[in-house]
Amino acid sequence: MDYGVGKGTYLGHGSNLVKTTNALDMMRTMDGSAYTEYQKISKESSNEDRQLNALKYLTNWYEGAVKKNPSMVDNYEKQSEEYVEKKKM
Repeated sequence: MDYGVGKGTYLGHGSNLVKTTNALDMMRTMDGSAYTEYQKISKESSNEDRQLNALKYLTNWYEGAVKKNPSMVDNYEKQSEEYVEKKKM
């Protein structure tokens, strides 16, 4: 298995499945400095606050990144698909 791209996951049941995008992998791929800061926050937070602080940072980053570049998700998904296709060859 190639770990260069986050594998897509699905939510739902039966024929109502919806493919989701891994926001954390998107941050790692599209904005390395934000991912570094995310890791720093996760390491420096206390055990009881760690998950909430990480979620707040990820949510705020995502909101700002999509406002700044509305096609970011599409670009990430296209880049991921191209990477997978290139590895198949």
